[in-house]
Amino acid sequence: MADPHGVRSMKRSGFRNYVAGKRVCLVANSRSLLDENLGPLIDSYDVVIRFNSFVIDPPHTGTKISVHACIHLYDFNLAVPVDVRIMVSGKKDLWMKSVHEKIVPGAQRWLGDASLRWPARDLKLITEKTAVKTPTVGFNIMRLLHHYEVCAALDLIGFDFYESGMLRVEAAMSIAHSQAHNSVAERDWTLANARKVSGNIISMI
Repeated sequence: MADPHGVRSMKRSGFRNYVAGKRVCLVANSRSLLDENLGPLIDSYDVVIRFNSFVIDPPHTGTKISVHACIHLYDFNLAVPVDVRIMVSGKKDLWMKSVHEKIVPGAQRWLGDASLRWPARDLKLITEKTAVKTPTVGFNIMRLLHHYEVCAALDLIGFDFYESGMLRVEAAMSIAHSQAHNSVAERDWTLANARKVSGNIISMI
């Protein structure tokens, strides 16, 4: 699909190349991030991926943003400059509508194409037979990167699966966590497949 704003489209294969050999961290939107000064550690990664309505609090969250992955329903942080923006949606027509109406020109160098709109389900890493049927954006991207097995490191920071509450921009604080998601199942899969868990850091590779 040609991007309506003139930015280059990125396929799944392009995203794989983007993270290959890199130290990658995924930063959750959880209040537990405020318990530790992990900002410098987060900013030390080659690629930092943030989600949806993320908040920047430098000592705790760091400031680096390489990739913004977001659900198509909202428009939080879409004007924040990033290398790669990935809009996630389970329905292609809704994804196309949101891409055309919400993507901010000049705010990203690369825009994920349709192959990145629902990657874990499209690759059958998640199916109707699994406990996680409607993955969160974070779980979707993590499963894709874990499947690729090309990152030098793949760390999840602040992923407590909503136990500590949410750290979001103010406008998003009133939005309830979707009941379609199964946070317990996402937690169980993640911990069962983690290489190491150390405090607020889950290492998947």
